[in-house]
Amino acid sequence: MKLKYFELFFAVLVFGMGLYVLGTSASYGLTAETGMGTGFFPFISGLIFTIAAAGVIFRQLRNIGVLQGAIAAHEAVTVFLMVVATVIFLLIVETVGFLVLTPFYIFSMAFIIKRPTTMKTLVSHVLVAGGFTLFAYSVFVVLLETPIPGGWFFPEN
Repeated sequence: MKLKYFELFFAVLVFGMGLYVLGTSASYGLTAETGMGTGFFPFISGLIFTIAAAGVIFRQLRNIGVLQGAIAAHEAVTVFLMVVATVIFLLIVETVGFLVLTPFYIFSMAFIIKRPTTMKTLVSHVLVAGGFTLFAYSVFVVLLETPIPGGWFFPEN
């Protein structure tokens, strides 16, 4: 696949994902009585996604600095799987819940990037997934007092 078409396709996907995150996060509320609302950080992330993707799309349409070359099929599959996993995560995180879904999402990203062939790699993926989830929970819920999607098991969040 030609790299310029792959980049344009991916930029359009990221742009759409950014718009979705912007809309969803705005509905959560950007501010709250205690300061930042639930939607503040997702809104900033969605804004960054949307602006960056718009820049890539604009560059592609104006044919400025367009990437040349081709991308190998296995690399395209890797990127596609990561995008699909991210879209699924964004669509169901509110229903399933952040604490339940995030370790699976992070593990799937690690698995897509490097398939575990040894027990050491598998354990490493599991520890990264759990560690990241605990870190994100500590930052958002404990430190910033920002509620996260509770989902089925933690509906009070």
